[in-house]
Amino acid sequence: MLTIPLICRQVPLSETGRVTLGAVTSLLGKVILYQNDPARMAEAATLLEEVISSGIYSLETDYGQIFNPNNEWGVESIFEINHSENQRGGYGNFGNGETEGNYNIQFFGMRDFIPSGTAGSIFGAGWGFCPVSESLVEFMKNDPRFAHTIIDGKALTASGASYSTGYQNTDYFIRKYCPIESLRAGDGEPPSTGE
Repeated sequence: MLTIPLICRQVPLSETGRVTLGAVTSLLGKVILYQNDPARMAEAATLLEEVISSGIYSLETDYGQIFNPNNEWGVESIFEINHSENQRGGYGNFGNGETEGNYNIQFFGMRDFIPSGTAGSIFGAGWGFCPVSESLVEFMKNDPRFAHTIIDGKALTASGASYSTGYQNTDYFIRKYCPIESLRAGDGEPPSTGE
């Protein structure tokens, strides 16, 4: 069994973004889990327990704060990729290296979204792709994490907000990646996401 001591667990601020041993250890544990080899599950558990008990990482005390941009590189962050909000992606510069920003948020926002009063006023508009399936909504409807992970478009429209329905619309959207209006760049580019 391979063991990796968690030394040099943290990197200096000037080296933020470098892979730590905690990240390597947790990713190795995850790879072993995905191999689905029962003979290696104890090895994966040992590696993941090493990260959990390191004292460096922990869970947010308030689940609703996980995707708050102020918690980026927070206590739950083992491996995180930063995105720039300098330039959005679009059909004109899609995949050709011209986009600097995390254009994926444009996929998840509600199409032509217009908030009404406080109804959905934190959200920005997007293209309405990747709606949440109704079966997942049904499964999670009594889960306390529901309000923090899924946007209920029906509740927003009942409160006066509006949006255009997209392909395969279910009126439920992934909150984690939805654009947040307060994160709109000063140059007028679409808002970023809390993640």
